[in-house]
Amino acid sequence: MRTVDAAVSAEVARDEHGSPGVIVVHSPDASERQRFYPLDPAVELGRRDAEQARDRVALEDARMSRRHATLRMRGDGAGCEVRDLDSRNGTFVDGRRVGSAHAPVGSIVRAGDSFFEVALAPIDIAPHPLICGRARAMSRVFAQIRRAGPAGEHVLIEGETGTGKELIAEALHAESRRPGRLVAVNCAAIPSEIAESFLFGHKKGAFTGAHADAEGVFEQAHDGTLLLDEIGELRLDLQAKLLRVLETRQVTPVGAATARPITARVVSATNAALRVAAAAGTFRTDLYARLSAIEIAVPPLRARRSDIPLLAEALLARAAPSVKLELSANAIDALLRHRWPMNVRELRSLCQRLALLFPRGGSVRLADVAPHLGASECADSGEQRESSVPLRAELVDLLEAHRGNVLKLAAHYGKDRKQIYRWLEHHALAAGDFR
Repeated sequence: MRTVDAAVSAEVARDEHGSPGVIVVHSPDASERQRFYPLDPAVELGRRDAEQARDRVALEDARMSRRHATLRMRGDGAGCEVRDLDSRNGTFVDGRRVGSAHAPVGSIVRAGDSFFEVALAPIDIAPHPLICGRARAMSRVFAQIRRAGPAGEHVLIEGETGTGKELIAEALHAESRRPGRLVAVNCAAIPSEIAESFLFGHKKGAFTGAHADAEGVFEQAHDGTLLLDEIGELRLDLQAKLLRVLETRQVTPVGAATARPITARVVSATNAALRVAAAAGTFRTDLYARLSAIEIAVPPLRARRSDIPLLAEALLARAAPSVKLELSANAIDALLRHRWPMNVRELRSLCQRLALLFPRGGSVRLADVAPHLGASECADSGEQRESSVPLRAELVDLLEAHRGNVLKLAAHYGKDRKQIYRWLEHHALAAGDFR
């Protein structure tokens, strides 16, 4: 079987979205991280050795077996079939230990301490320097940024809370080469009594407290970019006035008799489906049409799981720049399985907490991330087990910490060594592998 040839055979199911394969999401073998292998029509995963390196996706991972598992593309193109090859430490699909199982596109397969995403072929587009990510879903965003940046049309960015919509706006502004600055406004946070003045400016004496002329945000963003975040929260009366500004390219400050020209490009952002709001009558359809000349949909973090280790590494380095923090394989496993309801913002918050927990750096284990994630993501691999048996990941962490010393594990649990060995056998673990 050919496993590393980039050419995909004619028998492989293709569509406009790309060809199926696996991405090395994370591995002790740093040289292999983020590499894509096509299912041609199958790949075999295994530990690298001198004799057989060409016969499989071979990684320098001490916890992988020499012949660990095979992944074979399904005839219907719906992911692949995963088969464990009697490996020493087991094969897992989305956290569940399997002998043979279907892994749809987007699934995470674990073999040893290496993680693979069943994915479509990546799009050959360089990441934007302001944004961390290599996933296929982000490649589309990078392409849109590079096309839309230099254009003059208004842009609407849609995405869930915490997906980094403001970073997309910053990237658009950088690509636009506009001499003015980027001015960001949270429409949901504008006090209603000063909203019009805040947006459009005012003249001295226009209202009580207007002691001097003041520019609105449109003028502050002269020759630059105005980001209207949470645009869906803007009041209907202000929506009408905003539409007028966009149509005439002029703004009339509160209390002024004449309008002033504006040159700011408007980028709007929302975590709601603005098209649905417009259809429901809670957002003006004509304003939506103006704002959405170009639309960019930012994928949630759960739709770009191969980016999670990259993002975590970058965010840890930013949170603790003077020390080295590394994530253990079990910690990465938990991060990959978490649903991230608050997306990148939630991951950034976790990394900031870990930086406080490890002021001198070190290895972050499953036990360190578990309190900050839902219990389901830190559960065992999905096997049916008695409640008295510790989680596999928990045992691995302890074996790593105590270098395979079973006596220390027995002392930790207050159990006899024989019980520890039974638990290790239950999870297909060998203490000698950690010495």
